[in-house]
Amino acid sequence: MCTSATYLLSDGSTSPKYGMHDNPTGWTYTVKPEEEFTVRVDFNPLAHGPDATGPITRMIYVISTAKPDGKFIKLNPKMPIGSLAEIKLVGNVLSEKDYNNLTK
Repeated sequence: MCTSATYLLSDGSTSPKYGMHDNPTGWTYTVKPEEEFTVRVDFNPLAHGPDATGPITRMIYVISTAKPDGKFIKLNPKMPIGSLAEIKLVGNVLSEKDYNNLTK
């Protein structure tokens, strides 16, 4: 749909694309201590039609089996392990006319 995320991993590989309604199953990756990865988020405003302009807020969640450490929040109090990081994206979708006026 309008928002999707892909993980770009330090070994050069890329995860499948995750979105609101179409999520692959069975893919896992173990992040080693001190290893970094990038989360690429794509937003397609046309998924809501050509007139869907204005402020937007979208969230991407990274779920981990790591213990919460203050940087991550507890995913579910009933889970013995697991934490969640929220990546919040805030923006303003402009019409083509408004965008062109800004870039002149």
